[in-house]
Order: sequence, then structure tokens, then C-alpha cells
Amino acid sequence: MSTEAKNKPSLPPRGTVVLEARGIVKRYGHVTALGGTDLELRAGEVLAIVGDNGAGKSTLIKVLCGAVIPDAGQVLLDGTPVHFRSPLDARRLGIETVYQDLAVAPALDIATNLFLGREVRRSGPIGSWFRLLDKKRMRREAQREMDELKFHLPSIDSAVEKLSGGQRQGVAVARAAIFASRLVIMDEPTAALGVRESGQVLNLIRTIRDRGLPVYAETCPQYLYLSLDNMDAPGFEGAKYVFTPPLREKWHQEKLWNGLKQDHLQVVSTDHCPFCFKEQKELGRDDFTKIPNGGPGIEHRMSLIYSGGVASGRFSANRFVELVSTTPAKLFGLHPRKGTIAVGSDADLVIFDPKRKHTISAKTHHMRVDYSMFEGIQVTGMPDVVLSRGRVVVDGEKFTGRAGQGEFLRRATYKQMNG
Repeated sequence: MSTEAKNKPSLPPRGTVVLEARGIVKRYGHVTALGGTDLELRAGEVLAIVGDNGAGKSTLIKVLCGAVIPDAGQVLLDGTPVHFRSPLDARRLGIETVYQDLAVAPALDIATNLFLGREVRRSGPIGSWFRLLDKKRMRREAQREMDELKFHLPSIDSAVEKLSGGQRQGVAVARAAIFASRLVIMDEPTAALGVRESGQVLNLIRTIRDRGLPVYAETCPQYLYLSLDNMDAPGFEGAKYVFTPPLREKWHQEKLWNGLKQDHLQVVSTDHCPFCFKEQKELGRDDFTKIPNGGPGIEHRMSLIYSGGVASGRFSANRFVELVSTTPAKLFGLHPRKGTIAVGSDADLVIFDPKRKHTISAKTHHMRVDYSMFEGIQVTGMPDVVLSRGRVVVDGEKFTGRAGQGEFLRRATYKQMNG
């Protein structure tokens, strides 16, 4: 590999804090994107940042990779404060990012893209004076790295523009994995997945984690239950399923369920961003680009995951609790106050009926939106009673809480999920 890749510092022991963010603040005019965010990333983890649209996920990622300079707060790498003025600063310190647009050069071949901006020059005066590239060496080393990552592609000399979306994703991820010595950040890693490559990209993420590098990833209920088939609904009904990342072929669903089972994915968010079908989604009836991007889903997250996971025999009830409660609490730095039943923890409890069946419908849901993405899907397992800090706030179908009952909690830094 090139000098830059060869001279990587040794990886820290698994579980060691690699990157830490403390009190990160970023404002855009009167809008606060990040209001004092804390985060810890540890070696050997695949970590997902979860949250609804507008929650500040992308802004946080951009701060960590140097694309955005925060207004306040501190970033530490291996315990030492760092100040990123650009993504190049982050790259020099071993942080690589896979962006949503992948940042590849379509007309160039795979090997050249892997070394883009870090080309290997020929030895001697012909390289130092005339700056000629050692293309044979780059091809050879690129092939070895792709073989090691177990990501199958056409010839290493193939132009990237001839690859499928998932294969392009693989090139971008592999490039980050080759040169990263501390951290790989992926901004929506499923955004370009194709049918054949879905499993390959998931395997690639696992391989990167096994190298001791933390990785970001997430999924949502809509990708576990819905597919491109929903977009073929008659009339304008397909507009109900316009959100980001877009839906994929149905074949992907089982791969994602297996990722949750095997702990390659640790949590399920919702990306809840509701728009009414009438008067809002319908704005794009004559122009697809004007369809508001987002969908409602927060109300049925627990039931959808229990029904598809536990009731369907994919994983245990304990794993379900990890996915919907314990792990999110740790990710957000709220454990053990949240996410566990213990002396001193908040009495946030859900009395859950594992046998109760329910058919999801806009006619019966409680969200202020006129349709459901999951209309007609029957789930097994429903919450009966919900307690917040020991007080009943939901009893059957009735909300018994009151305005002002909530309490603001300042999050601590992320706690290791197996800690």
C-alpha cells in the first residue's frame, strides 16, 4: 500500500474511546442544529446515530469529519483536543468519511478511485521530478485490498460509471477503510445499495469493524416492512412512500432483519417526518420533485419490531428490549437512568401484551396525519400501559398525561453498549 496507508499507527484495544465530542453547538442563524451534543465512539464498534429528520444527525457527522466548524464545544481524538478546519485535517489524523454522494470520479477506474488524491508515484527522479504515477502498483495493491475486504467487483480497471449503485458504494467504503486509522464515518450507508450488493456492503461494514474501526449505520421499520412494490400503488398513492433513503427491493428486508439479529445493527430509529397526503404530499401531483420528503412511523415502532422480530421467531424478547430501550439509552448517554429497571433508575415502564393483535390503520392511530405507511399490516404485540417516571401516561387507548409533565435531560457521553 502507499506510504500513507503503510504507516498507520497501531489500532487501540477494542472498547477504547477513539473520538469524543463534548458540548458541540452549531447554529444556522436562528436555528440551533446542535445544542450541546456529547458523543463517544469506541474502537471495534459499529455505532448508529439515530434520530428523526432535522434532529441534527448530518450536522454532527459533518462536525466530526471536519466539513463543518462548530460554534462551541470540543472534539477529542484519542483523548487529545483537535480542531478540524476541513475534511483534510480529519483525514490526516485517520478519520475517513463516506459521503451520501460517494465522492467518486465516474470516468476513472476502480484502482484510481481508491487512490484518488493519494496517488502512488514511481520511484526515483521519474516520480519525484516528472510526477509519473505507478499505475501497476496501484492496481496491484487495490486488488489486494478489495480481496481482503471480500467485496466482489468487476475488473479493477473498470470505470466506476459502469458499476451499479451498490458497487460504487463498495468502492467509496473500501477507500475509506484502506486509509482510515482511527474512524470510518458513513453518511447513510444504504443510500446507494443495489439488490445484489446489499449483503456485500453489510459484510464490508462488519469487516471494517473487525479491523478495530468504529462505523456508523442505522435502519428504520419502513425498510424492514416496505419495498419498491409500494411505490407502484395505483394513482398517486405511491407518493406516501417518498422519503430518504428511498425504498429498496423486498429482497433487502431479510438482510436487515438478520443484521439486527446478529448485532451488526444495534438499534432501529423511525426517521418520523409526517406530511398529510391531502394538501401536502399532493403538492407534487404534477411534479415529482415537489412531493414533501418524509413519512409518519413513530407510533408503531415497538410493535413492528416485536412482531417482525420476536413473534416471527427472528430473535428473542431480550434482544427486542436491547433494540428499543437499553441500547438507545446507552447511545444517547442516558443509561442507567433510562433503559433499565433498577433501583435509582427512572420508572419508565411499558406493560406490553405479546399476544395482542392489531391491524395498523390511519383510522385508529394517534398521529396527526391522514395516512399510515403501514396501512393494513397486522402486528402481534402491543403496549397496554405506559408509565413515565412512575406515572401512568397511557392506559389502553387513552392518554392520561398532562402538558408540562416532561423533564429536560442533559445527555452524558455515550456509554459502551456492552459495558
